[in-house]
Amino acid sequence: MEVRHILVIPNQIIDNETAKQRLTEAREQILSGEEFGEVAKLLSEDPGSVDDGGSMGWTNPGTFVEEFENVANNIKMGEISQPFQSRFGWHILEVTGKRTFDNTDELKRSNCINQIRNSKIANETQLWLRRIRDEAFVDIRI
Repeated sequence: MEVRHILVIPNQIIDNETAKQRLTEAREQILSGEEFGEVAKLLSEDPGSVDDGGSMGWTNPGTFVEEFENVANNIKMGEISQPFQSRFGWHILEVTGKRTFDNTDELKRSNCINQIRNSKIANETQLWLRRIRDEAFVDIRI
């Protein structure tokens, strides 16, 4: 799915209620005609998506934390969610696209890459451990 969101992070100055209120006001602005991307650029505290107007791009299921994933899966495309809280802060989001495609070849390729990477990591770890053991000096005195 393709999602864009606005994140407000509570801190010493902004408490949970203030963060939620800011997002409620932002939601009202968007519903009354302001562009989601422009509001996100002004308000969002997510460094990874703020420059793209809150867009998080296309993501696979299971990418987001549970609270975010639940809201994203349960709203209609183009609908702006009510403010909700996750461990990262307060959010509102909009699902801008959903797609279903056969990713069998892509999944196989990804699995192969991960298996090769994991085997290389295991080999390098064993080599590193051998080197450390070879360099270790133990002085036993009786």
